[in-house]
Amino acid sequence: MDESTTAKRIVDCLIEVGTEHFFGLISGAAMDIYRALQDRQDKIRAMVPRDEQTTSCMADMYSKLAGKLGVFADQGDFAGSTGMFCLIEAFLASSPMLVLTELSDHNKFVTHSPIQSSAGCTPRIAHADRPLTY
Repeated sequence: MDESTTAKRIVDCLIEVGTEHFFGLISGAAMDIYRALQDRQDKIRAMVPRDEQTTSCMADMYSKLAGKLGVFADQGDFAGSTGMFCLIEAFLASSPMLVLTELSDHNKFVTHSPIQSSAGCTPRIAHADRPLTY
């Protein structure tokens, strides 16, 4: 399955569960998801806030106010550090939130170094955030 097919299926799944807003920062491999979102603007809107903390808070508030799945998408390390603020809030409040992180440095649009994506020998978000969410 190529990236565009995978991205389209991710968007289809979000629409199937009733998600109407996708909160994320445009980065690396997420570009495929944003291209897939363009084709489905009648069903789901892409919201691009200015930083990770704002993005995670918007996804959390959306899930609380709309009663639907909040989606937070960002680069790995930044989602797990700066974006952690409202991930903790969503966890403690039992708000439904899906966190999509970029784990690849091989997308043709990547303009950052490997340390920004949690690939290779850089920190793993699941391990770094475990004490906060389990």
